[in-house]
Amino acid sequence: MKKNNNEIIKIVANNIHQELSSLQEICLQIESLLKKAEELEEEEKTFYNRAAGSMLHDFYTGLEKIFCNIASKIDKNLPRGEDWHIKLLMSMSETKKNRPEVISLELMEELKEYLGFRHLFRNIYGMQLNREKLEQLLLKIQNKLWIDIKLSLNLFIKKLPMRQPMRKKRKFIAGFTLVELLIVIIIIGILAVMAVPQYQKMVEKAKWQGPKNMLFAIRNACLMFYQERGFYPVVGGVGHYLNSGVVDQNLVNSIVVDITQAGAGRYTYIVYDPIFWRNVLFVRAVYDKTGNGYTADDDIISVGLDGTIAGPDYH
Repeated sequence: MKKNNNEIIKIVANNIHQELSSLQEICLQIESLLKKAEELEEEEKTFYNRAAGSMLHDFYTGLEKIFCNIASKIDKNLPRGEDWHIKLLMSMSETKKNRPEVISLELMEELKEYLGFRHLFRNIYGMQLNREKLEQLLLKIQNKLWIDIKLSLNLFIKKLPMRQPMRKKRKFIAGFTLVELLIVIIIIGILAVMAVPQYQKMVEKAKWQGPKNMLFAIRNACLMFYQERGFYPVVGGVGHYLNSGVVDQNLVNSIVVDITQAGAGRYTYIVYDPIFWRNVLFVRAVYDKTGNGYTADDDIISVGLDGTIAGPDYH
């Protein structure tokens, strides 16, 4: 089964972490060896050289394992030929199509010396190793080289281009979708059964409330009329201002106003909307002198559900 890019990167990253762990053990051994070097007797120095050479050999071999894994898994191009070791090392300082550089040019140049030593170590006797050169390479690892290598490899892992997985399109199952749809329909049906009648009642109530408020204002106007003049507006001599019945199914309780006032003068009597006081609800009563008093020329018959006023001049 072919592995995708993310799987390959995870494999490479895990390999790097494993090798770094092994290299850390080697670095601890190097530190211990350097401490003991000052106390060695002359006859023990040969064993020291062999141990130091072996550690340096293993150190670079561990790094080369990391480089080989990157070249084969990500680059898909592991160098061949007699000089493949140096080619591999140099390729790690290059940016490739599928990855950033693994190490810097400066670090690559430093590691060339360890690659060269490993080749030497494999082809000479341990007694021929130069102790001063060995200590120089060991101290270099301990002082800074190992830190630079760890930083470079960890940074390389972070820079690897992990691809975001594509979201799989949801496969809708017909039966499941139908169940969802039925549940929604049922909920809507329940809400309709409960809410629609209540809404209709509220609408109907609102239709009647407006005219009722207007008639209430008319009633108050008649009361004000009484307070100012001492009697209510009359109809045929009967003192009443609010009819108790409904004249029409589209009309709220009606009022008939026939205002008679003794005295002289001419005036207009207006009742305003109790909520929106700038709106005149009704009454434009102009009083003309008629013998003993004044009679209004407009009678307010009723207030309709739509807010209109019916009367001789309201059609």
